[in-house]
Amino acid sequence: MRKLFTNIAPPANSAIVVAAGKVISMEIATAESVQVLSGRVWLTISGQKDDYWLGAGQYLNVPAGSRLVVEGDQSGGVFEMRKQSSAAQTSARAGHRLQAVMPGKLQCR
Repeated sequence: MRKLFTNIAPPANSAIVVAAGKVISMEIATAESVQVLSGRVWLTISGQKDDYWLGAGQYLNVPAGSRLVVEGDQSGGVFEMRKQSSAAQTSARAGHRLQAVMPGKLQCR
């Protein structure tokens, strides 16, 4: 049987490579941002009804206490986890959902 799913602890400021079709899952203890360095990845966050496609240069804030699932697109992707700024944490606590809409920009809904 082929293994597709890997559960990891999110390393801070370290590049994580996810191969095409592979899935990585991690518990997010403190509010963090997913920053895509190269390629394209699909993300889902527990408690949110939407999924997200992010490409190189895009990022998405992930609230504390969430489970994050990341899958590599056809060519895979490289991303890293970064601690969120206090402004992003305040917005997340206020119930605003942050969605990546273009490289380096977030839209609050």
